[in-house]
Amino acid sequence: QHIFPASLYLVSQIALAQYNMRDFNEAQVGFERILQADPYRLDNMDTYSNILYVKEQKTQLSFVAHNALRNEKYRPETCCIIGNYYSLKSQHEKAVLYFKRALQLNR
Repeated sequence: QHIFPASLYLVSQIALAQYNMRDFNEAQVGFERILQADPYRLDNMDTYSNILYVKEQKTQLSFVAHNALRNEKYRPETCCIIGNYYSLKSQHEKAVLYFKRALQLNR
């Protein structure tokens, strides 16, 4: 990270490691840095949506879902993000539909 401070790949890998260690606050900071630098990026943004879901940050999750849908609606990551959004809104039938769609697209 100190050698390649602008590498979004490294920032995303560190954020994923923090997520896996359940350090959601630090992981969220990393993912927000990635989105600020590259608002079109979808790689690993499904993990970011999981963090927002767990922290019940409905407004930010809505923003991420709309952004992902606008950028590329037929990516598995987009469907997972939207599934998390609907699940947080207690619209579980729609959430299941998007999670199933994500599985179909990920073949």
